[in-house]
Amino acid sequence: MSNAILNYIRYRHLYINEDENEVIFLGYNLNTTNMEYAILRALAENSKKPLSLEEISDITSLYLKKEYLAYHISNINKKAKDIGGRPLIKNIAKIGYFLNEEM
Repeated sequence: MSNAILNYIRYRHLYINEDENEVIFLGYNLNTTNMEYAILRALAENSKKPLSLEEISDITSLYLKKEYLAYHISNINKKAKDIGGRPLIKNIAKIGYFLNEEM
């Protein structure tokens, strides 16, 4: 992560560097794919409310099948766990996906 980040979104221990399209969690670069970056950015920008997979698809303009979006969300959580963190994204059935407040 560069020293001077001009455009970023912060949510607790998560930093989304918009200048370099990178995601820093607990001080480590998550090495996200473009799709994972877009998903995390959508959730961070809408952190006040859970988002359905359809809403995530619309916001990110990815327009992927639900199963494919869920797969990428699972990959994001695996990467967070691999560096010693908790899952970044939680899901409440029939309500939606949101960033984990306990990260």
